[in-house]
Amino acid sequence: MLNENDGIVLDPYCGSGTTLLAAKLLHKKFIGIDISEEYIKFSAQRLQNASSEKIAVEEEIQKHIVQKTFKQRKENGEFTGKHRITSNYKIFEEQENAANQLQLLEEQTKYAAIHNKRPRPV
Repeated sequence: MLNENDGIVLDPYCGSGTTLLAAKLLHKKFIGIDISEEYIKFSAQRLQNASSEKIAVEEEIQKHIVQKTFKQRKENGEFTGKHRITSNYKIFEEQENAANQLQLLEEQTKYAAIHNKRPRPV
């Protein structure tokens, strides 16, 4: 681009036309070049559908706008990342309880086998 107002965007390897599309959405002049006729056709089609592409871009941008800070989400007990410590501890406790119950059942079964009794349900 020569300058911010009057420049021309030149993409000598335009491929699928992403740079050209961005230039069009920003109301800039552009030139795209590619060796592949297939990609030229694809780029031209994308440029014709620029309005629908603009909607997709705006939707993607909205996904990345921060509504609440990390601190606000943390204070409200909301999701702050991939893992929640509290839920991990809960899962660990449940697994530990299940392992303890299994061990108890195994011990009761051994006792019952030795003394010819049925194991009690856990």
